[in-house]
Amino acid sequence: MNVAIEKLPECRAKILAAVPAKTVSDIRNGVLTEFMKKAKIPGFRPGKLPRKVVEQKFAAGIEEELKESLSRAVLKEAVEKQNLGFLGFAKIEREVFEADGTYTFNCEVIIAPDFEITETDYKNIPVNVVVEKVTDDMVEEWLGRVQVNFATYADSDEPADHLDRVMISYSAHRDGKPLAEQLKPELAPLAHRDDEFELVIPGKDAEGHELIPGISTGIIGVRPGESRDIPVEFGEDFMFEELRGIQATYTVKVHSIKKAILPPIDDELAQRIGGPDLETVRRKFIAMSEERFETNRINQIEDQIISHLNKEHQFEIPKEQVYSETKHQVNQIVSNAFSKGMKPDDLDNYEKQIIDNATTRAETNVRTRYILSEIAEKEAITETEDEIYQQIFMLAQKQRIPIKRFARELHEKNGIESIKANIRISKTIAFLREHASITEVETQSEPTD
Repeated sequence: MNVAIEKLPECRAKILAAVPAKTVSDIRNGVLTEFMKKAKIPGFRPGKLPRKVVEQKFAAGIEEELKESLSRAVLKEAVEKQNLGFLGFAKIEREVFEADGTYTFNCEVIIAPDFEITETDYKNIPVNVVVEKVTDDMVEEWLGRVQVNFATYADSDEPADHLDRVMISYSAHRDGKPLAEQLKPELAPLAHRDDEFELVIPGKDAEGHELIPGISTGIIGVRPGESRDIPVEFGEDFMFEELRGIQATYTVKVHSIKKAILPPIDDELAQRIGGPDLETVRRKFIAMSEERFETNRINQIEDQIISHLNKEHQFEIPKEQVYSETKHQVNQIVSNAFSKGMKPDDLDNYEKQIIDNATTRAETNVRTRYILSEIAEKEAITETEDEIYQQIFMLAQKQRIPIKRFARELHEKNGIESIKANIRISKTIAFLREHASITEVETQSEPTD
């Protein structure tokens, strides 16, 4: 069999093959024999069909199966003898039975990236890890938030202050004109409201979630029945493009105030959040925080390792895989945005940004998988039967599907290979983490790679 391979850019290769007439004839006989065994024709017993009858009755099917068998033989030759990392067909350019009986098969295929990586490339990767420790201030801050969650409220004539619930109305002006008249009708409520609505002033050290920047802290010190002019500037990243960069003056009227009455931080408060006493609740918070910090530590290490590997190993990757991964990333970004309350119309303003971010993530993910797979092969990192079973068991539980049925469906969809690959990748990342050169720092800085 004569097979020539021409490497092309973008992880493509052209295969030019000529299969000799003798090989074509042998493979055809094998295909025909299988048809004779399986074909059913009235008047003939299975497996006893005359050769000529089968050739005439199933001519089209035989030729199609013959082409499939020949193309598989060509690919096997290319993969085994010329080390071609075949991923799929891009296009078939020529597929012809010549007059002399030879078979010509020319195609363009998608191939795996070709790159080199050595032990020095992936061992002792420099990583800076920010040290995080649970402090007494963290514990007290958390207890303060718990305290606020169980606050009660009472009407008050005192000036507005942190944690108060305040009923307000407002009207905004810009350049001496009502801002509402300068906006689209659907955005007018952001510039003028006659109806009273409740605003919660955040705690001194807490971040508020204001739709209009600076309004909640701007009314601190205002009594019920009083008004105050508050300068407002909408940032360049404000969710509504029409308001970005705009400066306006908001006249805010305070109609009523409810003061927060905080419960004492004691055993009774601890019991209200499910703990037997305050000391136990403190210890539980510290343990959970330490677990979170350890997770953050691992994430810092892994993110810097992956960033380093991608920076140091730039190579072409199949655009088809990048496209598929980009679609997955877009779906994730949009899903996360919806879960945070964004609307489809809001996302339209960020379409290009979403696609750009998704593409960048996709390229990193695809390239990372190839790098980690190569490292796994060099280090003989593989999955065990027990690890595969544990992964299948957890996935079945997560999807609430009986494990036998879930395993059967995985086999039918060839999903076991995906599980094996994911296990190898996870173990490879753990291996790289164990062999990284880690420096603990007080604040985050760029890794010294």
